[in-house]
Amino acid sequence: MEWAEDEVPVVRMFPDYAATVLWLGGPVDYAECGLSERLIRGLERWEQGYNDALVDLEWRTPELAAQFTKNGVRLAQQVARELGEDFEVEFRSYENGAGVRRFRGKGPGSPAATAAFGQRAADMRDDREQPARMKAEDEASGAAGRWYAYAPESGTAFRPGPPGDVGTRPESPDAADRGEE
Repeated sequence: MEWAEDEVPVVRMFPDYAATVLWLGGPVDYAECGLSERLIRGLERWEQGYNDALVDLEWRTPELAAQFTKNGVRLAQQVARELGEDFEVEFRSYENGAGVRRFRGKGPGSPAATAAFGQRAADMRDDREQPARMKAEDEASGAAGRWYAYAPESGTAFRPGPPGDVGTRPESPDAADRGEE
């Protein structure tokens, strides 16, 4: 998890060959991020500029590295403004010695962006809390100490079958709602 319970989620911003420079638990697709089209186009141009400024993963010139950092700081500030006060944006430049910068917007931010990133943050918190819920359920049912596995991408929990059964029983997220296990 990228933040403590009493802290704000941290959106990281860096190019990494994922068709996006925004990361919150994983790459954030531009089509689903809720940021303004103008800002998205700026982020895409910035990433393309990064790729164009490299030869064999080395900067062509120190000036291109400095420009990457300058533009990254400006864009990170814009992302922070659109996300508002409920998120931090971290920008770590690939320029040597540039360090890490964090930005936080003021006020509520863009409703579309805060809703998109807010849902992603809520899903991440839920995924983090799921194993504790499963452990508490096992303790309440007298099955404490049994093993289980949880797959956050699908929301599926795997619990052992009856004694002597060598397989596992997948438990889909909505199985309990249907009275299944």
